[in-house]
Amino acid sequence: MTTSLKIKFILPVFIILSILLSGCSFFKPIEFQSINNLKVEKDFNSVLIVFNLTLYNPNSVKVQINSADIDVYIKNVKIGKLKIPDNIDIKSKSTFTGEFDVKINIIQILQAGINILNNLKSKEIEIEFKGTVDAKLLLKQKVYNLDYTKKVKL
Repeated sequence: MTTSLKIKFILPVFIILSILLSGCSFFKPIEFQSINNLKVEKDFNSVLIVFNLTLYNPNSVKVQINSADIDVYIKNVKIGKLKIPDNIDIKSKSTFTGEFDVKINIIQILQAGINILNNLKSKEIEIEFKGTVDAKLLLKQKVYNLDYTKKVKL
């Protein structure tokens, strides 16, 4: 292969890769849009909070959420961890709604005090999500912080 042929081949490949990789530098975090259909299910040992969570991908390409380490708080008291099943793919500039849950051991609730139980009985509750989300956009992997608070009706 001659030098001019190499340049004609390598230059366009280099330009395309540069554009793709520079696009990854503008990776916008996934947005929590809404929490709906919140249900509190109780049994003898635990409380299960089940809800639909709507996420929005503001990026111009698909994003894959690989994992998350998200603590859930009520009244500034940690009540459990949000479990994200498998990987979640969110198409570009679109929303994803899925059912998620947080399992709380009754002992955790008792240690946190009656305050949480009173909030579970009220008609509205403020839930905080704090942690990290590991996401992939094209070839770029990124971990970003999450701090989201939402008042939801029971």
